[in-house]
Amino acid sequence: MITGKSFAAKILMFGEYSLMVGSQALSIPYFDRSGRFIQSTGEPVHLASQKYLSQFLHFLKKHTDKFSLNLENLENDLNNGLAFETNIPIGYGLGSSGSLVAAVYERYALEKTDDLIRLKGIFSELESFFHGKSSGLDPLVSYIQKPLWIKGPEEITTVEQIKSSGTNTFFLIDSQQIGETQPLVNYFTHQCKEASYLNRIEKEIVPVNRECISSWLSNKTKTFFPAIHELSQLSLELFKPMIPKGLEELWKQGLKEDIFSLKLCGSGGGGMILGFTRDFKATEKIIHNHPIYLIQNF
Repeated sequence: MITGKSFAAKILMFGEYSLMVGSQALSIPYFDRSGRFIQSTGEPVHLASQKYLSQFLHFLKKHTDKFSLNLENLENDLNNGLAFETNIPIGYGLGSSGSLVAAVYERYALEKTDDLIRLKGIFSELESFFHGKSSGLDPLVSYIQKPLWIKGPEEITTVEQIKSSGTNTFFLIDSQQIGETQPLVNYFTHQCKEASYLNRIEKEIVPVNRECISSWLSNKTKTFFPAIHELSQLSLELFKPMIPKGLEELWKQGLKEDIFSLKLCGSGGGGMILGFTRDFKATEKIIHNHPIYLIQNF
C-alpha cells in the first residue's frame, strides 16, 4: 500500500514579485489545504495526477545530473498505482506544485539536507518543471511546514506562527478564477526593464513590504495597518494586471473606506486574494459576492 505524509499549502504573506528584486518575504504553511501520495483507486482525479506525475518523471529523467532522486523507485511506484491526492486548487497561488515537489523530495531524495538555502535551491530546480522559473520558496515552506522569513538571498530563518488572538483578522477571498503564473512573471520582468518602474519597486514596494513583515512578526498593529494600507495602494498602482478581474473596485472600496486592505496572494491573475481587517463582520457584508475564508485573528 502506497501512503505518504501530508504537505501543506502555503500563503505568501508578503514579498510577491518584489522578492525577485531582493526584497524580504514571509510565507506560512496553510494546513487547511494539503497534498499527499496515495494508492490510486482509479478515480479520474487520480488518473489525472498519475499522468502529471509521469510527465514530471520524464522531466526528471532528462535532468538526472541536477537531481539526486531515486527515479527507479518513483517509476515503479507509478506503475503500481502511485497518485497524488490534494485539495489545493491549481492556479490559486496556494502552492499546489510546491506541495507535490516537497512530497517527491521527501519520498525519493537519495541524500537529504536540512540546510534551508540548499533546500531552496534544490526545490527551485525541481519546481521549474511547473513554472519555468521558481524561487523554490513554496516547496520549502511545504516541506519545512513552518513560517519562513526570507531576509535575503542567503538568509532564511524559521519564525513562530502568530498566535490567534485579538479582534483583527486576515482572510482569503476566492476570485473564482484560475491564474497563470508565467505570463504575469514575464510581465513583471519586462516592466522592471523600465528604470522608472524598477525604481518604484525598489524605493516604495520593498521598504513598505519590509515594514509589513517587521510589524507583523512583532504584532505591532498600530504600525502594521498603515503599512498594509500603503502596500495595498501601491499594489493597485504597480500590479494592476495581476489583480483578478472583477476585484479592482472591491480593492479600491477597501482602501477608500479604510475597512480592509487587499493584496496579492502569490502571482495573482486569479486564485486567492489576501486581506486584512479590523472588522471582519463589516468586511463580510461588503465582500458578499465572493467566497471568503477567515484564516486567523491577530
